[in-house]
This record gives sequence, C-alpha cells and structure tokens, in this order.
Amino acid sequence: MEIDRITLTTEKQYINRDFQSRIEQFLLEGRSNKRVLIVDAPTGAGKTHTFKRLDSSEGVTLLVLPNNYLIEEKYEEFLSSGLIRSSYLKKLSREDITHNIEEEGLGEDNNPRAILTAIDYILSNSKLIITNPSIVFLILYNHYWEKYHVKGSHLSNLITKGLVNIIFDEIHIYNKDQRNRIIALNSLLYENVKFGYTSATIPSDLVNTLFQVFGKERVEYINVTTTEPGESSSLLRGPIKLDIFNSEIFQLNDELLKELKYGNWIIILNKIITINKFYKFLLEHDFPNSDILLVSGYHSKSRETLNLFKEGKARIMIASNIIEQGINPPKNYTNFIIEPGYYNYSLVQRIGRVGRGIEEESHVFIPIPDKVI
Repeated sequence: MEIDRITLTTEKQYINRDFQSRIEQFLLEGRSNKRVLIVDAPTGAGKTHTFKRLDSSEGVTLLVLPNNYLIEEKYEEFLSSGLIRSSYLKKLSREDITHNIEEEGLGEDNNPRAILTAIDYILSNSKLIITNPSIVFLILYNHYWEKYHVKGSHLSNLITKGLVNIIFDEIHIYNKDQRNRIIALNSLLYENVKFGYTSATIPSDLVNTLFQVFGKERVEYINVTTTEPGESSSLLRGPIKLDIFNSEIFQLNDELLKELKYGNWIIILNKIITINKFYKFLLEHDFPNSDILLVSGYHSKSRETLNLFKEGKARIMIASNIIEQGINPPKNYTNFIIEPGYYNYSLVQRIGRVGRGIEEESHVFIPIPDKVI
C-alpha cells in the first residue's frame, strides 16, 4: 500500500553538557596516554563551544571547520565570548591571507613569498587558529613551500612552535579517501600532535578504524545522548512537527504555498541549480524579491551575507547543504522545507538545525519525490 503523507512529532530534547569538561581535559592535558579524541554528540550539544577555553593551552591548536561561513561565525562568537583573548585567536582562509598581505604591505597577492610570509605570520601569532580543510591540507602537505621551490616547512615550524592539537569538526563531510589521508597524517604526527574528530553523525567505519590503528586505550571516545529534563540538563531543542509527503520540490500544494506567504522560513535544498530554480519559482508565484535571501558558497562567500542570514534579514532564506555543515539558523525561524539529501547523515544534520534552544514548536516539511515513504 502506498502512503502519500506521514506526520510525526518529537518532544522537547534535553542535554547534559558535562562531556565538555572531558573534551577540555583531553585538549589541555599535554602528553597524556590518550592521543585521539572522538566526540559523537547531537547538533547543538556544545561540542565547538569547548574550544573557546583554549586560552590556557600551552601549545597551538588548529580547529578545522568545513566552510568559510562557519569560520567567520565561530571567530566572531569566540571573540565576543571573552573566554579567549583576541591576541590568541586567528582565522586562516584564502581571504585572510589576502587581507594580511595587504595589511602588512607584503606585496602582490599572487607573490609566492608574500603568501608564505602571510601564512607564517598568522600561524606564528596565536594559540587557536580556525581554518578550513583546503588550507590545513596544503599546510600539512607542505604545499606552499614545495610549490614555489623554497626550502622550509610550515608543518615543522608549527610543531617547533608548539602545535599540540588538530581538531576536525563536522568530520562527516569528508569522503572516505579524505578521512584515510587524515588518519595517515594522524599516524605520522601521533607522538607530537593529538587529533580530534567531532560530529553528530560520526561515520562508524571511522570509529572502528581509529580503534584498530591506535588501540582503544589511546582513544578518548565521548558518546553523548539526549537525557531527561532536570537540574543537570538544559534544553537542546524544542518540539518539532514533521510532515513527510510525496512531492517534487516544485510541485508544492496550494496550502503550503499559502503558508509560505507568512512567517519566517528556511528552505534547505540539495543543489545550487535547485536553489536558483526555486527562487524563480517563488518569484513566479508573486513572492517579493526583497523577502528572499540565497545562502550558499556559490551565491556569496561574504561576511555580509552570513550576517544577513544570522540576523534574519530576509523572511525566506533558501540555502544549500552548507547549513548542515554547522551553520545555525536564527531562533525566530520555526518553519522549514528540507530536501532530505542523498545520505542519511544529511537529513540528520539538516533537522539538527531546527528548534535549537527554543521552547516553541517548529514545523518541518520534507518533500520526497517518489512513493517510497
């Protein structure tokens, strides 16, 4: 029997954040027996929050976040928290390299020596460096030196200057080949640098591989689940009503289109081309252009767009899978249309953005184009 629609509801969820002290202990302990950290905790549990406390660290930590949007968000959040001094905190993306070249008068942006000098300046003047996978791989592979045939090594310099932790947040976004390369680097730097892997959807094969390669006694595995409300727990997310129904994203029924005319909405879609088409689809149905903001790495990489998103400056925000990589929607957005994605972790991560830290019920619509519900 075919079913065209399923409606589900979830209750409020609560979390005990005591696990944060275990993360902090691992990062600050120095040369302890535990050399690898795995944190498997729900979205919104506060995994990344713990890294604000690295002010007292004796060494340098690389915090690797999946996209530049998230780098900007966490950099501003860490600065405003007051838990880590601004002089200890740096961010490192291609945009920051260019900015540093201009600010320090190092020459042209495409000058090899200027790029090396800018990166070295950023790496040498902080305890917590927030960067992205592309940059950290190029540093670990010694790319910036070898590309320009200059003797030297940023990785060696980092270890000399006290690199003690490399944390890969949202590890689920990496494919298996990338994860294998990270584990190989983990093995090479094992005695000098502790590696951490965190996500709400930790790949089980990654956990098993880390146990096999390093041994369970050397791995700090922190598995966090929701709990009952009480004095030691806090609200993780409010109740959610889920409507799963058979429909193409461009064949929404009149009732849902009418609901879209009111309130604040976030729409998470699978492809850039779908974002463009859905934007035109709304315009064709008389939605004002001023109501809509497109959020993806393709449409804009600027801090301005990120701030518009965080401040809720548009009534309807159409976003790519960049949202499932750790970007938190404003709390006053309680209506969502979410394409489920191509992998089960995509749906978990996308729904994990909903209702975080609010008492009010959120409503999520999930269109599935074929009748397999």
